[in-house]
Amino acid sequence: MLFRLHTTLFGLLILVILGCGGGGSSISNPPTLIEGVSYTVAWPERSRGPLFGPSSALSARFVFVGASNNGTDIVSNVNRVAGSGDAYVGSYTLNQAIRSTATLIQATFYSAANQSGEVVATATASYSVNGKTVDPVNFVLTGKVASVAVIDPGLLTTGISGAQLQFVAKDAAMNNLGLSPGSAFWSMQTANGASISESGEFSASNPGTYQVRATVDGVQSPFAPISVGDTGGSLNGGTVLISWPARSRSPIVGLAAALSARIILVNANPAGGDVQFTVDRDISITDAHTATYSISQSISRATASFTANFYSGAAGAGQVVGYASGTVDATGSNLELLNVQTLSAINSLSIVDPGTLTTGTANHQLMVSAKNDSNESVALSSGSIFWTLVSGPAGNALTQDGLFTPYAAGDYRIRAEVDGLVAGPFLITVAPIETDDYNLTAAPNYNGNTQIRAASMNGDGLMVISQTDSNISAVTTWTVGSGLTFIDNSMSALSISNDGVILEVRIISGSLRVGTTQEGGSFTLLPSGGTGETTAMGGSSPMIYPDGSIITAAATHSPALFFADRSSQPIQIPQSNVTNPYFMVPRMNASHQMVAIDKYWSSPTSTPQNLTAPAGSTDFRALAISDNGIIVGTFAKETSEQTHVCRWASANAAPEDLGALPASLVTQITAASVNSSGTIVGTYHGPNPDQEGGWIYTPSLGLRTIDTVVDASADAYQIVGINQVLNNGWIGGFAVRGGYKLAVILRPNP
Repeated sequence: MLFRLHTTLFGLLILVILGCGGGGSSISNPPTLIEGVSYTVAWPERSRGPLFGPSSALSARFVFVGASNNGTDIVSNVNRVAGSGDAYVGSYTLNQAIRSTATLIQATFYSAANQSGEVVATATASYSVNGKTVDPVNFVLTGKVASVAVIDPGLLTTGISGAQLQFVAKDAAMNNLGLSPGSAFWSMQTANGASISESGEFSASNPGTYQVRATVDGVQSPFAPISVGDTGGSLNGGTVLISWPARSRSPIVGLAAALSARIILVNANPAGGDVQFTVDRDISITDAHTATYSISQSISRATASFTANFYSGAAGAGQVVGYASGTVDATGSNLELLNVQTLSAINSLSIVDPGTLTTGTANHQLMVSAKNDSNESVALSSGSIFWTLVSGPAGNALTQDGLFTPYAAGDYRIRAEVDGLVAGPFLITVAPIETDDYNLTAAPNYNGNTQIRAASMNGDGLMVISQTDSNISAVTTWTVGSGLTFIDNSMSALSISNDGVILEVRIISGSLRVGTTQEGGSFTLLPSGGTGETTAMGGSSPMIYPDGSIITAAATHSPALFFADRSSQPIQIPQSNVTNPYFMVPRMNASHQMVAIDKYWSSPTSTPQNLTAPAGSTDFRALAISDNGIIVGTFAKETSEQTHVCRWASANAAPEDLGALPASLVTQITAASVNSSGTIVGTYHGPNPDQEGGWIYTPSLGLRTIDTVVDASADAYQIVGINQVLNNGWIGGFAVRGGYKLAVILRPNP
């Protein structure tokens, strides 16, 4: 039985992997499809006695096993002519083509019309193909048995239980005979860990070859070997066949540019882990050709999938010009990849289900399965698929190349297009990340500096950190698993974009000025009108966002400005309906929606609208907005001296009171950030100067101090502030250890 890998190939070429005993130097052609296949049934004289036995049959179901162009069964249902009691021969024609490689028919006869009632006879027939025609297939329900043959079930595996073996019975004219259930008697020559029932149910606990026989009406079949293989262990290596196309020396794009392939069989190493190997094209051959490569190590039957990348250079170097992925049915003795055609026209297109995704997913590559009219996978060059997001809670979650970053939970409908064929809309449901268990990692301390001015992450978790003491200031970048990278000695870095652009404040000619820099670059002021102070707009700092857009102000108590990027001229954010023109610098999301104080802007150029005040509030502030439009803030309540956290599900929704931390612990609370799963974080201050910390709110777990959700990794630290939560669940903030204030990242534990 073959290891069948069901493939979704965006890679190159026709790729076949065979286990030991397989191989060869070429790839077989796709099976021929044969139209108009017919068969006959010799219905006997109708019995009007008790409804059992072949002569009482009124209908039949014929299953042509694996005969469709995609390898599934073809079922043909027929009825005996109503009212006819005489014997006659009925001729029937299939309404679809069959594969030339199919050779088995299973027939079941019923006592009532439309395949209902009792089963009164069964038959199994083999047939052969001559050219593009099938030899006549005739079924006779009454006749004398002349020969019996056991049908080879292929390789079975140890542990199999109750597998029904099949046989073919024929009359002297080689017609296939329909027999009453239980007409055959089965026996086995030797046991040795295997057994067979009288009705042909086979079981085996040991590997080996077993001889079985079927007897019908006293006519015995020859003994037939039944092979049983071991289900455990591994395959002893294998062979890879790659059909390379004619070599292209044009610019390095497309399938014909590939010079090597790296193939990964996932979890295929018997000792654990993947099996990975790279093969090179013979560069001396520019014509299309098939090359054979050996897998030098054993392959575990536990392997369930593979991936393959094809490169423009030898030994896996250069750029990727095609790729592939697929699943493995690891239950047989050989390992085989389905054929993949490079030049076939695409007949069907479907989107591959990506499985369970969460809002922590970043740049997940969506895939399609392209098939030709023979249901063979068609290889596609990288970038040949055009992806669109039909609907979903995050409007910019999908790139045209199929990179999916669902930062909001909910239902997304995706469409893909190749060569004018469209797949979808396909539904992908994204679940939110919500956890009560985090791990703390602290940034290294730079040069003994003890005071952190600011620390902020971009959307990928890269943090920019400003540290200072009495002697030196430094800006560094850092993320979990890496060391600090020194940037410069500026006064303060405020935030960092996904492409590494850092927003900084520097003293220039006695004034605090805002500009940008990045590793290895120089400081550049924002364009005219974009200078500002770190204390501008009520103490809310300027900010650069993951996409590189910036919000700041021209000066203290001046209107806020929006920059599409660091080189664009600023746009003044409209302030009509703003009673106090000296409002805070708004906070913005990925769609450039903004909030500040009691206002919401749908875009940097829109007129602000009022948010609904929380019930019973004396004062409130909207402080952050998620990428899917959740707004969070705080408010003072008339009946309480505590500050409460509140949430607007959207700009037009009424706010919800999310509660407060204990009055004995907190005198002031600030909401700093909210992600698309609805996780909210912030900082609190208590009645004592050293009483400060972070807090977290999740929709199902409620409001808590941050130290209650961090594992033992935080035991040596005092968390003194939280300022950010990303869509992947990472949380940024500050902690003190041994007198040093450090930047920290909290990550959800798996």
